[in-house]
Amino acid sequence: MYDIALIGSGVMGTFHAYHAALAGKKAVVFEKDLQPMEASVRNFGQVVPSGFAPGRWHFYGRYGTQLYKTLQSKCDIGIRNHGSIYIANTPDEAQLLGELQSQFAQVGYHATEFTKPKSSKNGLQCKRPMPQVGCTSHKKFLQNPAG
Repeated sequence: MYDIALIGSGVMGTFHAYHAALAGKKAVVFEKDLQPMEASVRNFGQVVPSGFAPGRWHFYGRYGTQLYKTLQSKCDIGIRNHGSIYIANTPDEAQLLGELQSQFAQVGYHATEFTKPKSSKNGLQCKRPMPQVGCTSHKKFLQNPAG
């Protein structure tokens, strides 16, 4: 006998089953495929807290990221933690990324800014080469290595 039955073993089904178990409930999860193939895959199963300014939804994203890591530590559910990259192509976008970086710093959420070298044609300076890519033709980056 189960307390809850869930349809789909993607992000939402897995997270609900996990929280049900934490609450002492017995859950069963039904999946029509051998592995999640629908909404979680179409959304790439992403949990991206840096997509939200600090506040309620940013907190939920950070919680979701930690939950992914907790579940991955218990069994391989295919989580890859590569972080996020945002590219600014205009001065206004660059200003917004700078403001977000400051807001993230205030809530302890690490983000790193990268720009192109001064020796480039457009004259921007590289504050730090972007890992695995080096400085590219993009004007400005804000990267969160944790997700």
